[in-house]
Amino acid sequence: EIEKLDNKYEELRAERTRRRQERDSWKNPLETANAFWEEFNKAKSEITSLLDSLETQSADAESSNKDVSLVLSEAAKQVGKLQEFSAKSTLFLPPYDQRLANTAVMNLYNLVSMRRQSCMPRDSFKFKTRRNAPASLATLISEANKSANGSTGNDTATNQREKVHDPNLSFVDQTGQVLVKYPEDVQEADFVLSNLRDCVVYLCDICGALRIDNLKGCKIFVGPVRSVLMDNVEDCVFQIAAQQLRIHHAKKCDFYVRTRSGPIIEDSQSVRFAPYSLTYPNLDKHLTAANLDTETEYWAKVEDFNWLRARQSPNWATIPADERAPPVAAPTRASAH
Repeated sequence: EIEKLDNKYEELRAERTRRRQERDSWKNPLETANAFWEEFNKAKSEITSLLDSLETQSADAESSNKDVSLVLSEAAKQVGKLQEFSAKSTLFLPPYDQRLANTAVMNLYNLVSMRRQSCMPRDSFKFKTRRNAPASLATLISEANKSANGSTGNDTATNQREKVHDPNLSFVDQTGQVLVKYPEDVQEADFVLSNLRDCVVYLCDICGALRIDNLKGCKIFVGPVRSVLMDNVEDCVFQIAAQQLRIHHAKKCDFYVRTRSGPIIEDSQSVRFAPYSLTYPNLDKHLTAANLDTETEYWAKVEDFNWLRARQSPNWATIPADERAPPVAAPTRASAH
């Protein structure tokens, strides 16, 4: 009997060993944080080296312009692939590492944009309307708090907002208006939407960073954007195509989005998501230029930073097909005259 028990024990141990070896053989070697960062930093180094090579090229000759354009396009493509790699790795990466990776990717996009501006500058007249860079979200919130707390007079608060916002690259302090930017009006610059009530906004051009703060009862329709950071929005509808979308303090909002990574929500509730459905002339061209021409299905892969359990967060849901708004056609310059 003892011999039989020993044999049975050996069989069970052999079976456990076999299963463990089989499991290990299927295990993805990249599914650890250390291995992820090794692969991520290797790709990041290759991208920065590619961009650094532009320092030795001249943008004066036509041939050099073509070479620079090819390098910039390849760099943007590689950053997009790195963002996809990061998004897929969220299955095993801790939240802190996810945030670091997202920040690193956005820094790379910013670096590509800076290299494009320095190596292939636009005609000088394009810059005349851009006196100041758009304010950061922190500045927007600070100015709003100052105004609400009465720490400055109304005239002073208005003057401060005029200083931090280029009126050609922002819609601020509006109620019940239809606000439109047509193709070529923004040209990849950063844009600000702040303190809007019951407005309809159309941004029919490629934007850099879009900062949204303090909106209520608005409908926002936006072409391709590098990154979107929004805070304090309520009872709004958004149509946005973005490389990255971060949403803070949103309540009872619908988002029709196309992204290259899952939208991030934080301190939000009763928000819903569906696929992007905006249309306007040149949109397909803009989406291709922004590397957003392909539907990725990431609109339904929302990450709630306030929800760490395995089951889906109760703070967001997909919009049922029979409740989704019909495709939206933005106005054109011709229709405005």
